[in-house]
Amino acid sequence: MTSTAPISLKTYQDWTINTAMYPNAGTGKIEELMYISLGLAGEAGELANNVKKLYRDGDSSELREKLGKELGDVMWYAALDAADPAEGALD
Repeated sequence: MTSTAPISLKTYQDWTINTAMYPNAGTGKIEELMYISLGLAGEAGELANNVKKLYRDGDSSELREKLGKELGDVMWYAALDAADPAEGALD
């Protein structure tokens, strides 16, 4: 999603649901929850690691760009994690 115009959380969540391509996507099964939650944890770890590097190495545009990309990944998984398979949960 490459738009500069603000969008609602629901619109973003709908986009993540439509772009989700993994085993059991959209089923609401426990395997889907596990996949999404583990993905969220992994991406949050990558975000934290880049914050650590920012602290250790000092500020740089390269690290700031990595932070933005990792934060986007965290948001993608969080939006999916918050979704109710029947109707979605972000408003």
